[in-house]
Amino acid sequence: LPAVALGTMELKGEALASMLSQGFPAVDTAPTYKNETAVGQGLSPAAYLIAKVPRAATGDGQGSSGVRDALRKSLQRLGRRKADLVLLHWPDKACEDGSLAAVWAALEEAREAGEAGEIGVCNATAAVLRELLKACRVRPAVNQVERHPLLPQWELLDYCAAEGVAVQAHTPLGAPGGMGKAHRSRLLDHPTVARVASEAAMAPAQVLLGWSLRHGVAVAPKCSSAPHAADCLAAARRASDLTPAHMRALDEMSGQGRPLRVVNPSFMRCIPESRQAHHF
Repeated sequence: LPAVALGTMELKGEALASMLSQGFPAVDTAPTYKNETAVGQGLSPAAYLIAKVPRAATGDGQGSSGVRDALRKSLQRLGRRKADLVLLHWPDKACEDGSLAAVWAALEEAREAGEAGEIGVCNATAAVLRELLKACRVRPAVNQVERHPLLPQWELLDYCAAEGVAVQAHTPLGAPGGMGKAHRSRLLDHPTVARVASEAAMAPAQVLLGWSLRHGVAVAPKCSSAPHAADCLAAARRASDLTPAHMRALDEMSGQGRPLRVVNPSFMRCIPESRQAHHF
């Protein structure tokens, strides 16, 4: 899994084409982003492709057929025979109706059929992962979750490390845009981030991405301009410029106020409390 991937949520048209030309080693997309065809047209053949099985393809008695059909349609739109990593986008429906094992078996079948290099999950709690690990033949390679200094997910990070599941942070800079710009500002303009950025001569985005990378967490930021893309691409190289004191200050941000969860759809709140602890 490359350290830095381009997140493409809300990216379309010229903005998407421009970002795909910036040289990101990996690209993350999903059917719900409604841009798979454009991503496929602008995707470098050498790029690591992260695709997702949508929530709509799981649960409601669909079993494995919904998963395989959805993935094949995504690959067709993307112009690829195979995605390097295929993720189950949201686990709630499969957990609610007891079909998580069947849904995961369909992803295992897709991997065996050569449609996926690796398979994983998004937005999975430790409890969901425990349930999945009991039933799987192929262990999830990745758990992609929201993570940043105001939502560090320490317990989930520790659990994934113990189970050998890599973590990738989506929304590592705060909100992807639109109505959530205030959330993005709350992170990028945070006094601690600003101070560390000044002391390390880094852009605020590089500080936030570098913090995750130093914790062994890959990142998938959304970028909307060439300068922003350059900052994000340089984050892996600049992460070592964060000193132990900088890392401690960033680690402590989550204790200075209320947590910030940007991506918090109402349907995930329906997962039973045993699965949705506060480190969701």
